[in-house]
Amino acid sequence: MKTITLLAVAAMLLVEIFGPKSSVGVASSQHPLKYVVVAAIAIVMVVGSWMPLWAVNRFRD
Repeated sequence: MKTITLLAVAAMLLVEIFGPKSSVGVASSQHPLKYVVVAAIAIVMVVGSWMPLWAVNRFRD
C-alpha cells in the first residue's frame, strides 16, 4: 500500500514538473502526460480494489 501511495505522489509531481505551464490545467489540455496519469490512476484503482479480495481469499484457505 505504501508503494501505491508513493507512485501516486510521484505521478502528481511529474505533472507539476513537466505539465503545461499555462493557466490551462492538465485535465483540459492535450498534453501526453495526461494520458500517462489517467492510465496510472486506472492501474492504482484496479490494484487497490484487488488487494482486499486477495487478502480475504488468503484467510479463507
